[in-house]
Amino acid sequence: MSQAISQASTSAQLLGFATGGGDDELIRLCAEIVEIESALEGTWERVKTIEDERRREPESLALFDRRQAVLNEIEEAGSPTSAAGLLAMGRAALALVNRDQFDEIMCDSDAEWLAINVIETLLSDFQRQIFKTL
Repeated sequence: MSQAISQASTSAQLLGFATGGGDDELIRLCAEIVEIESALEGTWERVKTIEDERRREPESLALFDRRQAVLNEIEEAGSPTSAAGLLAMGRAALALVNRDQFDEIMCDSDAEWLAINVIETLLSDFQRQIFKTL
């Protein structure tokens, strides 16, 4: 998982931005996406053989189903209305990005690459601003 995600999460908690305004449910759902993606990553780390892959499949399918359900809930929740909600949605977006074996982002289009770079920059800038105030 990206270092920017975990650092921004820690930074937000340091200043008490872990919840915000009417975005509490959105923030919870976005945090669940990050957790699901981490769990999916963990299932891949255990795969060494074809048999490992077969054993992993039911767990990963359940996680994929849960991820889709949470994404549907996020869509229903609507756009964030607070800085904390924006931060949570940015972390969720970065958690969902495809990465290669070197943890480098893999994008399907130039637009996706640009959007991901904006998110990473904003999260990084947010962290810098927080630590300046401490």
